[in-house]
Amino acid sequence: MYYYVEYLRAKGAIKIALILLGIVLLAAIVLRIAVHGPSVDDWAYSLAHSPTAHVTRTQLSDGSTRTVIDDPQKQTHAIILRNGGALSMDIREPAASARTQHDSMSMGSMNVNEDTHAGITHVTIDYHSGFEYDLGLLFLATIPVGFIVSTILAGPLAKENDGHLELAWTKPISRERYALASVTVDIVAILVSQVLCAAVALIGTLLFVLPRFSYGPHFGWNILVSLLGPIAWFALLTAASASLKRGPGLVVGLGWLFAIIIPSVAAGLTDAARYNAIASVFYVIFHSLSYLDPISYMSFHNMKSTIGTGFGLSIAATAFALAALSIGYIALSVLQWRRVEA
Repeated sequence: MYYYVEYLRAKGAIKIALILLGIVLLAAIVLRIAVHGPSVDDWAYSLAHSPTAHVTRTQLSDGSTRTVIDDPQKQTHAIILRNGGALSMDIREPAASARTQHDSMSMGSMNVNEDTHAGITHVTIDYHSGFEYDLGLLFLATIPVGFIVSTILAGPLAKENDGHLELAWTKPISRERYALASVTVDIVAILVSQVLCAAVALIGTLLFVLPRFSYGPHFGWNILVSLLGPIAWFALLTAASASLKRGPGLVVGLGWLFAIIIPSVAAGLTDAARYNAIASVFYVIFHSLSYLDPISYMSFHNMKSTIGTGFGLSIAATAFALAALSIGYIALSVLQWRRVEA
């Protein structure tokens, strides 16, 4: 397997991703254990099934159920409205009882108001179990891990240049095929790390709530952009370092610096460029360079679970732009590396 060295590098990067994801999952488990307690539903059940409670249930015209609970012995009066996953509670009870019950923890959308007067606590709760989970957001969460792994693996050709070039050229395969194989192995590792991250994000969500899964209008494009962004970044760093003889470390470090500075300067000059000729020149320069920066395309709009609409492009156009940058930078990497001399 002529790409075995790159396979080992990719395997190591995935291990790092697994360690990071394991820490995140462990933190989620610890948090879930820490907030474990009776749910709002458990609280409503305990009120209604108290041995001394008088319970009256009424079916309302809108399909909801109204439960009135009177418990003279515990000095508790409660009205509970339940409609599907929605639950509203209006409770009056002694303050001591309220303090023990209010340690409950429920995941979902919940609003609690509490007021205590003359030893009686009045609590109102509006609770909606679960929430709508757009799966496009699931892959949105994988982008940081994708960029971390793509940064770790960036510049595989420069790594070969750093003391391994003579050995690489002795393998019975063309330079182009060797370079493409190394790049492909790394891209697969990036994709694997993002899929693992999506799995951890899903497990972490399920630890707290069972959501209602949905598919937004840009579901497929969101996934595509989430995966193409880190790949395009990896390709850029690989192209920028393919002809170096001392490894890609400097390029990777400066790459992140420029990737943040260039679009930031372009955005900062947007207004000044309308009134000042010098600012306009610099704006054109930095704005044009931003089109070569994959990170510039990664803007986020959580309301619609839409990502990758940088430069005012549609999500589909952004996906094509990132794909074009990826292909172009990989091709440039191979062309540079085939000309490198030992």
